[in-house]
Amino acid sequence: MDQNYPTIFYFTLYTFALLTSNKKSFIIRNTIQLDYTMLQTFYVGVKGVIVKDSKALILKSSRTDRKTFWDIPGGRINDRETILQTLRRELREELPSIGKFKIGKLLNVYRLSMDLPDGYGLVLIYYKVEAEDFQIYLSDEHCEYAWIAENEIDSLKAEEGYKKALKLALKDT
Repeated sequence: MDQNYPTIFYFTLYTFALLTSNKKSFIIRNTIQLDYTMLQTFYVGVKGVIVKDSKALILKSSRTDRKTFWDIPGGRINDRETILQTLRRELREELPSIGKFKIGKLLNVYRLSMDLPDGYGLVLIYYKVEAEDFQIYLSDEHCEYAWIAENEIDSLKAEEGYKKALKLALKDT
């Protein structure tokens, strides 16, 4: 390779999210500066911020292989699933009693600041979710839940993208 050739290039990551609720397509574009030898693989996850009475639902992880943390319901895309199919499946898995719900607007797309233990990155897509009133029963993935108000978000030990999604979901209520 030519010595004058820059070792840095710009890699553009396009995430396409189709909002079926209002039939608009959105393209989110992030430019990530990478060394040409550092190409990385990413998982993609989808999260649903459920809002009720001006508070958002958060779930406490019950995983024993790492420290517990508060999370937003959702998970990674499985092979051949669409983004919205993933969110529907994950909400039903993590909140078995959820009943009827509607996936609303796209809130945020965020790359975690740290890599996962397997060395892969994680990009999360956050949607607002409107759910009918329901009694909360958790799956084994979580041990506790809480409803958090907008003024409590900044005190959470959480990634900025997570906090931003919560704030945007509560802004419209």
